[in-house]
Formats: sequence, C-alpha cells, structure tokens
Amino acid sequence: MAAITISQLTKVFANGVRALRDVDLTIADGEFFALLGPSGCGKTTLLRTIAGLEAPNAGRIVIGERDVTRMPPGPRKVAMVFQDYALYPHMDVTDNIAYPLKIQRVGRAARRQRALETGSHLGLAGMMDRRPAQLSGGQQQRVALARAVASHPQVFLFDEPLSNLDARLRMEARTFLKRLHADLRITTVYVTHDQSEALALADRMAVMDGGVIRQVGSPVEVFQRPANLFVASFIGSTPMNLLDARVDGGLVRVGPDAASIPESARGLVQEGEPVVLGVRPEYAELHPQRVAESIAARVVITEHLGTAFLVDLETAAGPVQVVVSEESPPDTGDDVFVLTNPQRSLLYRRDTGELIGPASSLAGLATAAAR
Repeated sequence: MAAITISQLTKVFANGVRALRDVDLTIADGEFFALLGPSGCGKTTLLRTIAGLEAPNAGRIVIGERDVTRMPPGPRKVAMVFQDYALYPHMDVTDNIAYPLKIQRVGRAARRQRALETGSHLGLAGMMDRRPAQLSGGQQQRVALARAVASHPQVFLFDEPLSNLDARLRMEARTFLKRLHADLRITTVYVTHDQSEALALADRMAVMDGGVIRQVGSPVEVFQRPANLFVASFIGSTPMNLLDARVDGGLVRVGPDAASIPESARGLVQEGEPVVLGVRPEYAELHPQRVAESIAARVVITEHLGTAFLVDLETAAGPVQVVVSEESPPDTGDDVFVLTNPQRSLLYRRDTGELIGPASSLAGLATAAAR
C-alpha cells in the first residue's frame, strides 16, 4: 500500500517565504493525483517535500504505513521525473535507465536486464545504445520514465514532465502516461500549471494558491463547481464569466438586466445580498432577441476555435464570453442577449469569494444534462 497522508505541512524558506501553510492532503493508493496552480503557489515545493528533497518546518508525511517526514530520499521508495529529465549525457539509454539500480547496488547483469525490459515496454527498443543527444524530446521523456519505472517505486512524482515538449508530443505523452498508470497502478503525484493536463490525466486534483490548497476534487467536480472565486477564475481554457450582481426579487440582478438564480443556490441567499454570478462560456446561450431573464450584450469580436466560436461580448456589467456552435456565429457589432442556465450557473459570496451551495453535486448535474 502506498497511500500518502500529509498533515499540517509547513515550509518556510530561509528568506522568510512561506511556501506551504498547514497543508492537509490524502492521496489514495494507486491514485493519479495532480497538483495544479500558478507559478509560485507551492506545488513544486510540496512535491519536493514528499520526495525528501526539501525538509518541512512542521507537519508530517506518511507513505503507506511509514512516517517519512525526516527520512532521506533514498529509503522513501519514490521515483521523481523532473522537467528537464536530468539524463546523464555521457551514458547511453540502458545505463541511464539502470543508474538508480546501480545506486541500490543491484548487480550489473540484473540491472541491465531490467533496463532492457523496461525500455522495451516503454517503446525504446532499438534505441538502448544511443545517448540523450541522439534522442528526440519525446524519446528523452520516455527514458526518464523508464528510469523511474525500473526502480520499482511505491510512488511516482512528476514535476511538469511535459513542459519541454511541443504541442503534438504533449498530447501523445499525455495518452502514454494515462496508459502507463492504468498498467502499473502506482500512486502518482503530478505537478503542472497546465490545467488541460490536470483535467485530462488526474483521478483527483488539488488547486493551490499561496501555499494553501483551495479545492480538492475530481476534474469534473473542480471544473463544474469551483469552490471559490480563485478556482473559478483559474480553471478552464476559457475562464468562467464572473459578474458582480445582487439578489433582487427572486432573480440575480446584473446591472440593468436579470438572470435566474442558480438552482444550487436557491434558498441560500437573501434579498439584496451582493453576490458574484459565475457562468462558464460553454454553458451560456446567445439569442438575437430578448428572452426572459437574459443579459443584453454587444458582440465585440469572435474567435474561431475549430469546432466552435468564442464570442467576446460587452455588457453593462462588464465583458462576457460565450462559446457558440460553428454554424451560427454572430457578427461583430450585433446586439444579442445572453441566457444563463440555472442548472449550470453558480453564485459566490462577494465578501468571502466562497461558493454558495454544495461544492459537489454531480448527480444533480447529470440529471440536468439528461433533461
């Protein structure tokens, strides 16, 4: 068993920067868990602390049944894949893969055999006598993965391993990592600032900000129901529309217009309460004429996304974006009306930034989608 339990973990660097603030987190055995957040949020520091490369100032880390908080990296039985892969340029692929086994004092013949088997499994057969400079970026990434796999770790730790690859290779590598995890079922912690990677790969994920975890959940939960305004503004290739509003007469008043109160917040807000209405561009609709409970807007620009258009709008309450089908994009300058979906829109407290209603209601969302 290699579940990871982190309790009240704090890390303060010598210059006084507090990188981690009383972090509590549990990662299940065999889970693919992503740590997501902007640069400087503490995600890499948390990963390095799990690996034993950073010592916490306070708190506890347990891997499986072992308290590893003060244990050096070697005995922790973790394997880390870095952003730059950290391959030895003077060694061929076989020796790079086998190097951790050499450190573990595995015999030469046995470590060579394991390196060859692992390399073959990861698509490196025929390249085992090459040096890193003779490999493509994707091949170097597979060598780094093979080196981690060959050491038979209890935990994989990935520090933005795809960031040096071009867009096409990143997509291929994502698929490869997903298949590798499905085959090995080794507990994996994956650090990234790329939300598309986290959403595509993770069983669960944590969104970090300023050394604290702002939300933990499945990719579907975090995308569809961000727990606070920070997560709502961070998650999504097209950010969530966040509009200052006020509860008025059983509706959400957005400037001179009104929208329906989201179903998840009904009965939980008071008349006159200042709120923030959250609407994903993918979940809103455009209408050429005014419909009940809609927001007047003017088209500023349209962007072609391939299978859809992203429409930038100006409203009295501020800018809004809506994704529309490729068959019906409006023209720049058109006057249109935005209709929100009460099953898919959200409300946040304007003073605290916290979501009004449950942080997870996937059953309700599934029911709404089936209507």
